[in-house]
Amino acid sequence: MSMTYPSLEGGKLLPLVESFYTIQGEGFHSGKPAYFIRLGGCDVGCRWCDSKESWNPDRFPPVPIEDIVRDAAATPAKAIVITGGEPMNYPLDPLCMLLKQSGMEIYVETSGSSHLSGIFDWVCLSPKRNKPPKDEFFMVADELKVIIEDTKDFEWAEENRNKVLRMQTSLYGHSKKSLAVGHDGVVGAEGAEGAVGRDGGVGAEGAVGHESVVVADGAVEVESVVESDGNTAETLTKVGFEGQIGRYADLRKAVDGPCLFYMQPEWSKMKVISPLIVEYVKKHPEWNISIQAHKFLNIP
Repeated sequence: MSMTYPSLEGGKLLPLVESFYTIQGEGFHSGKPAYFIRLGGCDVGCRWCDSKESWNPDRFPPVPIEDIVRDAAATPAKAIVITGGEPMNYPLDPLCMLLKQSGMEIYVETSGSSHLSGIFDWVCLSPKRNKPPKDEFFMVADELKVIIEDTKDFEWAEENRNKVLRMQTSLYGHSKKSLAVGHDGVVGAEGAEGAVGRDGGVGAEGAVGHESVVVADGAVEVESVVESDGNTAETLTKVGFEGQIGRYADLRKAVDGPCLFYMQPEWSKMKVISPLIVEYVKKHPEWNISIQAHKFLNIP
């Protein structure tokens, strides 16, 4: 599907499909009140997508981000979910900065098919076969959520889980992520020399603060920093993602913990595939099950 994307003035305008205050129905934050911001435009094109109306960005005239944030702030919401479409098709730093100034936690749901932009408290990566994620998303994912339509998807899920573990371990020396975007673009990793603490100061070996830092304005490609010897974190000083993730880096909250792994049944195959997912997860307890609880509750 060929699409043209509107002029957005560097992210000051975004093609808003809809925004609404509801209850998150999927993944780790299921059951939590959240304000959803759905952006138009997706070039991934999953055939079972439940928001196909959002695919064509030309249908949605760009909206000033100040209006988007004003409407969100008028609700009791403490958390924002940015979704789509595919939100990473757009420069999200300006929107995230305004949301942070309003005191919001920001979660994003993405296939990772376009380069990372924005500043987030939680990154939910939902990889798709027809357009796999960029490598940087395996490094920053807090949650891996794989849609299971048939038994072949179990192998796809494990492939992505292994890549998360491999890349996060390579960067941070373990499978837990102690990661935030640093104001000065310096990488901090638990246990590495020259680790960066909460205040951005460089400490002694192993001296990583709760808000250790990562990435932003360097020019090193992602592929060049994932070394086979596992010592990436000790030698890496800058990472250059094509997204502008360092512009408002001082607003990025660290997340210290493992990436969580979820399998979610494809809705139209729920009755057939759910028993298979249950049995798989019982045999592989590193996985959890996500269900679309909002659909059962009949809420948006």
